[in-house]
Amino acid sequence: MMEKKDYIDIGDRQKNYSFGYYSQNSWVDNSRLVLIRSESDEISRDGGDSVKTELVLYDLENGSERVIAEDVNNWFDYAVYGELVYYVKNGELRVLNINTGAVKTLFSKQGISMPHLTNDGKFISVFHCTPEKSTFFRVDSESAAYEELLEIAFEEPFPYANHGMICPMNPDMLFFSHEGDTKRVSDRLWIYDKEKNEARNIAKQRRSESGEVLDCYGHECWAHERCGLYFVRYNESLAPSGICYVNVDTGNAELLYSGYDYWHVSASSDDKYLAGDTRNLGGNTSGVIVIDREGREEKLVDKVKTSFRHPCHPHPAFSPDNLKLIYHILNEHGKCSVRIRFLG
Repeated sequence: MMEKKDYIDIGDRQKNYSFGYYSQNSWVDNSRLVLIRSESDEISRDGGDSVKTELVLYDLENGSERVIAEDVNNWFDYAVYGELVYYVKNGELRVLNINTGAVKTLFSKQGISMPHLTNDGKFISVFHCTPEKSTFFRVDSESAAYEELLEIAFEEPFPYANHGMICPMNPDMLFFSHEGDTKRVSDRLWIYDKEKNEARNIAKQRRSESGEVLDCYGHECWAHERCGLYFVRYNESLAPSGICYVNVDTGNAELLYSGYDYWHVSASSDDKYLAGDTRNLGGNTSGVIVIDREGREEKLVDKVKTSFRHPCHPHPAFSPDNLKLIYHILNEHGKCSVRIRFLG
């Protein structure tokens, strides 16, 4: 058993570590999680075959690490459901059983990215982008049957849609974002509803009479127990700015918390707590915030060094039992590392 303290750091002198994108679960259970590591600063294979990326099973109880997969495409290209790890390698969405080592290919298409899972693990969403269009797919985790949910292209100069995230509670609903300069994109948050076969913008952003965008939105995540999304209204927006929530059914966007210059937001599994980080506090430092939704307290729990280059933003997220907070830091060797803070 490791000595209990407020936090532990996972990293070293040579490799960069990440727990993936904050909206993707990386926890096997409350003491084991899957991390990705690489000597590449971007934790990506974009540098060629000489760049090695590894998925590592990490055990908090004894500090052990075990490599379970190699050459995953990018730090954001995996998600965990129990003892199953879904990841993208060589244009294939694969599933690995960490106990047996068995690997199965579920879906193949070059360029797919960013798997997200429903709460019951039955469906996975992935997407594929080209300069001409973005395509979103849903894959059945049992049968490997798949279908194209949506193909979309926005007008230039920002044609891209990405950040596809299947709704945790409803596999017929998919969130995606209109990607681009948030100071110029006025229709960032979108939902595709399969039942209605409809794609719609769900959070209207204000414009001035001259057409200037007054609300800059970004960094969304699904709530876990209700049909809505948390997101950040950046401080470039017309005041006030901060963490917001939008009801998917009504499209009503509500500002919740504005005590900091927020950057990202995630929710606990029971939606009772939020975790956020801030942009630069000075000296390449970001604040990590935990918000008690009942008490409405915004508590600064850490200040960490960051490179402000992906993936080394804090991107805080909760463990399944909501007693641990996980986020990225820049360690003393200049490498992206993972910090796990004990909240209980």
